[in-house]
Amino acid sequence: MKTPKSKNCKVITTYFGKRFSFPYNVEDTISIISDSIKNEINLNPGVDNLDVIIVNHNCGVKKGNDYLNTLNGLKTYCGVVKVIHRPWDDGEGISLKSMNYAFNMFKNVYHYWFFQEDDYKVKQENYYSKGIKMLKGDIAFIGYDTKTWTKLKENKDKIKLKLKLIKYLSFLPKLFIYGKDHTNKVTSIINKTLKLLDQNKVPFSPNMTGLTNRKYLEEVIRLNGELPYPNIPHNRQNGFNIKNPLRIFEFGLNYLTWYTSAFVLGEIEFTRIYYDLGYRIECYPHTPGLIYPYKNDTIKG
Repeated sequence: MKTPKSKNCKVITTYFGKRFSFPYNVEDTISIISDSIKNEINLNPGVDNLDVIIVNHNCGVKKGNDYLNTLNGLKTYCGVVKVIHRPWDDGEGISLKSMNYAFNMFKNVYHYWFFQEDDYKVKQENYYSKGIKMLKGDIAFIGYDTKTWTKLKENKDKIKLKLKLIKYLSFLPKLFIYGKDHTNKVTSIINKTLKLLDQNKVPFSPNMTGLTNRKYLEEVIRLNGELPYPNIPHNRQNGFNIKNPLRIFEFGLNYLTWYTSAFVLGEIEFTRIYYDLGYRIECYPHTPGLIYPYKNDTIKG
C-alpha cells in the first residue's frame, strides 16, 4: 500500500579517494555505486516518487566524477538520479557535510529525506513508506541500521567505555590540535550521549542511515545553524605513503584525534541532536537482511 503523495528523496554520499576499508579506491567505489543504483532501479520503496541524490565529496578523481555524470537523470523505480559535486574544502565534514550540502540545495523541493552513505544499501521493499508512518508524535528520525544498533544495545557498556576513553584520552590532543571550544563541544555531546544510554534510549542512529522530515531538519538548522558535521579539515589520503616512523606516529595521532572528533560531532550528533529539540529517534523494526553493508568486501544481491 502506497503512502499519500509527497515529495521524497534519498541522499547517497560518496567519495572517490583512497580509504582504509572497502571500498578501497575509485574502482571499488564505482562498483558499489553501480550495484546500489541497480538496487534503486529494481526495489519498490512503497512511495509514489523517490529521487536519488548522489553527493560526491569531490577530491578530484576524474574517473569517478565522469562515471557519476553518466548517472545524472537516470530513471530509478519511481524517480530519477540527481548528481551533485560538492567542493573538497580540505576534506572538511566528510559525508555529513555532503548531507548538509544536499539539504541546503533541495530543501524546498522534498518533504521526506532518507540519508545513506555509499557503502550501505537497503534491500527490503516498502521500507520508505513504512518509515514515513513511524514518523509521528515525538519521533523525529527513524534509524535503519538495526543490526548495528542491536549490537550496541547488547554491548551498551562497551560503547559507554569507548565514549569515556574518547572523552579522557583524547582531551589533550583535541585541545592542542583543535582548541578549547572544539574540545568542550565534543565533551558536552559525549556527556549527553552517556546520559541517554543510562536512560536506555536510542542515543543516535549508527551510520546516519535513516529517514526524517524536512520539518525536523529545519528545526535542527534553526538550533545549530546547519545539519551537524565535523567542521575540521582532513585528508585521509596523506597517510598512505609515509615511511618515516616518526611521521607515521604523528599521522596516527592526528588521524585518531580527527577520527574520534568526527565520530562524536558527525555520526553521533547528526541524530542525537533531536533530543535537544524535545524529540527522540526510533529504530526501524529489526528485520534480517534489511541493510547490506558493502564493507563486507563483496557485492551481493
